[in-house]
Amino acid sequence: MADISHVLPVKVDLVSERIKRISGLVLGYADEAADVFTVTLYKNGTAVSDLETATGYFIRPDGTNVAIAGLVDGNLISVTLPAECYDYIGSFTLTIKAGSTAGEDNTTTTVLILKGRVVITRTDATADPGSIFSFEDIWTAIGGKVDEPSSEGTSGQALLTDGSGGRYWGSAASSGATGSLIVDGVTYSLRTGTTGAAGYITLVPES
Repeated sequence: MADISHVLPVKVDLVSERIKRISGLVLGYADEAADVFTVTLYKNGTAVSDLETATGYFIRPDGTNVAIAGLVDGNLISVTLPAECYDYIGSFTLTIKAGSTAGEDNTTTTVLILKGRVVITRTDATADPGSIFSFEDIWTAIGGKVDEPSSEGTSGQALLTDGSGGRYWGSAASSGATGSLIVDGVTYSLRTGTTGAAGYITLVPES
């Protein structure tokens, strides 16, 4: 039994109380071995001496029955819930039975019935807030992605990109506005169509 498990100790007198019932219990979804139920058995005030087996039967909210082997120590039996008992949200029933083969009889007796609910404590959808970066971290990351020119440019040059993350110094004229083409220092306007004129380049779309 883990030190952080919830423990519910119950005393049952098989003559005066017969089957004890407890309701209103709450279990946490997705727990494991988080709840231990112990039952100390008496008969007319005297400790039961012929206990041999203890079994728990946990009926989950989906209707599946989980059989749990309990422990026996004198007149004390204990049942610890495995992970399968916390898999579904909703109402559950846990029945604890004690067994004995004393004498010539095989005896199985229900000593405790517990009812409650498994309540949602988390969902399977999670939000990852990600990491928080400082300005220095961001600047370092950007610097690692861009290839800077090895030296400063000269007057009249512009810092251009090669389309692959690198930058270089080039002619400012070569970065002219879209719609023109510079050839040997002369700017030619670009236009589409089937006719052209002196000093113009006609672009014809492929069919």
